[in-house]
Amino acid sequence: MLFACLALVLPAHAAGATGDADQRFAEFLKAQGTFCLPDGEGGCAELVPGVPNFLVWSDLDPDSCALVDYAGLAAEVIRQQSGGTQRLGTRVTGTVTESPRPDGGTDVRIRLHAKNALTYVVQGCEVANGPLLFGRSVPEVVAGKHATLGDAQLDFRFINLAGAPLPDLVQLLVDPQIGQVPISMTFRSSAKGPLRAAFGVPDGTPGKVSVSTDVQFDEPDNRKEEIRLTRLW
Repeated sequence: MLFACLALVLPAHAAGATGDADQRFAEFLKAQGTFCLPDGEGGCAELVPGVPNFLVWSDLDPDSCALVDYAGLAAEVIRQQSGGTQRLGTRVTGTVTESPRPDGGTDVRIRLHAKNALTYVVQGCEVANGPLLFGRSVPEVVAGKHATLGDAQLDFRFINLAGAPLPDLVQLLVDPQIGQVPISMTFRSSAKGPLRAAFGVPDGTPGKVSVSTDVQFDEPDNRKEEIRLTRLW
């Protein structure tokens, strides 16, 4: 069994890791945002223009989506596009556990903790242009608005080919390759920040969001997703 642990403050580089174990988690983090989501015209679609794709969390009642920058991808784009004036201090720590399977594959468990992760919620899940219910979007933060930051925990289990690179989680779910099988996913996050006018309160009203997702991929009926927005006062 291989156990890996690494802490990264973004922007970060695998050169700061020591040993194969640390490099394995660095490999996973570096893979996030690399999958090309086909746009139907021969190019790659970006859910948030200019930001590499990462998993978006949804709730159908009410219809909304939460964007939580668990891998620090948006934080790096904000740093670059703001010329370095906006540094969110996003910190990602994580572990990778790999265990051989009798069939020659590998059971993989990714456990990730993100601090100071950009967090915002969009009504209707039109994440590029939909009205905001909570927080500040990437363009707003680049323009100088105060970022809404929170903490997040991700626990993802899947089967991979023995010795294969660790995948982008978007690729794993959208286009799993031979030998890749998603097993389960648990996600939790919370953040305090401004509620927006689309939530039905004066823009900037103090609020809080909590995101909870539990998925067993072989039991789709047991999928549980919740985005809870509350007014603090």
